[in-house]
Amino acid sequence: MTTAIDPGTATATSGGSLTPNATRRHRTRVLTVVAALLLSLVAAQAPATADEARSSDADVSASMLKALNDLRTSRGVPAVRTCPSLDAAARSHGEHMRSTGVVSHTGAGGSTFFDRVVASGFVPLLVGENLAGGHPSIPSVFSAWMASGTHRANILDARYTHVGSALVTGGNLGTYWVQTFAQGACPDPFGSLDLAEGGVGTVRVRGWAIDPHAGTNPIDVRVEINGIPAAVTRASLNRPDVGAAYPSFGAAHGFDHTFATPSGSLSVCVTGLNVGAGRDARLGCRAVWVADPASPYLDVLSSSPFFDDIVWLSDEGIGGGFADGTFRPTAPTTRQAMASFLWQLSGAPNGPFPDPGFSDVGPTHPFAVPIAWMVDSELATGYADGSFRPTATVSRQATAAFLWRIDGEAEPNATASFSDVGPDHPFLVPIEWTAAEGIAQGDAGGTFRPGDPVSRQAAAAFLRRFSDR
Repeated sequence: MTTAIDPGTATATSGGSLTPNATRRHRTRVLTVVAALLLSLVAAQAPATADEARSSDADVSASMLKALNDLRTSRGVPAVRTCPSLDAAARSHGEHMRSTGVVSHTGAGGSTFFDRVVASGFVPLLVGENLAGGHPSIPSVFSAWMASGTHRANILDARYTHVGSALVTGGNLGTYWVQTFAQGACPDPFGSLDLAEGGVGTVRVRGWAIDPHAGTNPIDVRVEINGIPAAVTRASLNRPDVGAAYPSFGAAHGFDHTFATPSGSLSVCVTGLNVGAGRDARLGCRAVWVADPASPYLDVLSSSPFFDDIVWLSDEGIGGGFADGTFRPTAPTTRQAMASFLWQLSGAPNGPFPDPGFSDVGPTHPFAVPIAWMVDSELATGYADGSFRPTATVSRQATAAFLWRIDGEAEPNATASFSDVGPDHPFLVPIEWTAAEGIAQGDAGGTFRPGDPVSRQAAAAFLRRFSDR
């Protein structure tokens, strides 16, 4: 039989104790002991199909806690208490070991066991961790741990006050065992923010929360938006999965709540409200986007400096959004979209227009008419290779040239000076005309940025200013 990570031997690994006062370098240093254990396991002991491997998480945690405290009290060491947040941290690391097939204190994202304890919400003064893989039962894994000095030291350390335990089955070793020891404050409420999603002027949060002091009674959770309390709701909905994982607390600990919020990009956090002598516990945070009820588009805020331009573009029938309800204001404007905008701005003439013969714009192309009109009106030409490149991005200088040509290639009535548009610049006159007409200005640094792409919201502003002259 093979256990832990050394093939052909019975081994186990154990973390030493760490304090939060250590530097991160010392904090993440793991005292790992790999000890060859000559275990005489009876043939009747089934590998990975023992009762413990089939039990629920809560039953395994309770059984491991009893075995641990039996050893501690038999040697005059105070018993430790379970901490559900430590159980969750232990379970998560066990699942990581199963996915990697390696028994290691280094967890997902390079985390240490100190990192995992802190992330669980526990406030630690001291932490430690015992790991093992391949052992078929609780007696087997505890025998292995007690035969190793570093493991035994964690098990019998009188300074620890809480423990989290987990057994994860499967993977190449069959079983992965985790004991997470800690001294400090266990967050009384525990649970999870499973979902946070924005709607139109609303946010929906879903998850679950339990406080051991409340037993089977539900507790409240507080929702914060950008750090400011926004709503309180009761975690009393039926969650069978929670009830199965924590049978002593029951299943009535879910929450699913929708409430009105400001619009825009928001940080949504949910906290379980403590009912005992402990402290509140953060259940999770998510970033969400909330659409503005005052906007015709899901991704445009009425507070945007381009809002009136975008609404004008839509109201005038020049350009609209996409099938998913978005306008995509910061996306670059394509050549085919600009052709359509200018065609609509000019009254959408029907033609017929001569086929410009572009290799990438056939007669059935959705923008064939605006592109043919644009070429027939001598506003744009294709490229030397015979293409139009309809999905290529339109630059600021090209937009200036298109509008200047529609206006009849008038001479600018004033001379603008941009540090990046010299006297020999091929788009000098259209850019100067655009600036003089108040259609587009440079930035505070005195540049025009002629080669920069034009976003869809900027295109709306260009066209509206051109139209309003």
